[in-house]
Amino acid sequence: DTSQSILELGCGCGLVSTVAAQNGATVIATDISNLVLSLTSEGWRETTKLPNSNTFGSLIAQNFDLCSSQPLPLTLPPKNKNNVTTTSTEDDATVSTTKSSMTDCAPRPIVIAAAMMYEADLAEALARRAAEAVNLGAWFIVGDDDTGQRENGRQKFEEELDRLLPQLSNDSSKAVTKAWTSTVVKHTALGWNEKIVKLLHLNAPPGTLLEATAER
Repeated sequence: DTSQSILELGCGCGLVSTVAAQNGATVIATDISNLVLSLTSEGWRETTKLPNSNTFGSLIAQNFDLCSSQPLPLTLPPKNKNNVTTTSTEDDATVSTTKSSMTDCAPRPIVIAAAMMYEADLAEALARRAAEAVNLGAWFIVGDDDTGQRENGRQKFEEELDRLLPQLSNDSSKAVTKAWTSTVVKHTALGWNEKIVKLLHLNAPPGTLLEATAER
């Protein structure tokens, strides 16, 4: 669905971004390394040579430093203005009140990141970007394997996130949902007999079916 906007942080070789674009999404793949961005772009060019490429979305590779002061290069959906009229009776007179609200015209944008908690400072920066994404109304998904145990990266990520999220939740219009799930990845060629990957979903759209919450 080309209306689905996806931003990947730390895309590396771009596999996740490429698959998302191949399935129709509009993707911005970001990394701090120009080398991996060139590899991502080349991989996408080769992917568009496949049959039925007319159903593919788009992919742009863009340099972005997670630890910088730059805002997330996130594409936000346009808003529809909805008018809701309510009627009440005051002193035998009928009073109509119209309130305006804004709703998204397109699916909630998604920000994704994987295996980026291997350094404490990077993990804390990722938590700040997660809060930024949620504040903009995005669905934030982060995946972490055992690399997050280095320098207590995952712990640092969660501590910083737990510090920031209550500040957002004070605004009732931005109540934040948080769910950890887990899955097991096996890959013979890489020697992964059983690699446990944890996924965090922040601000998932209502009604989204997630796996059972895992123990962290």
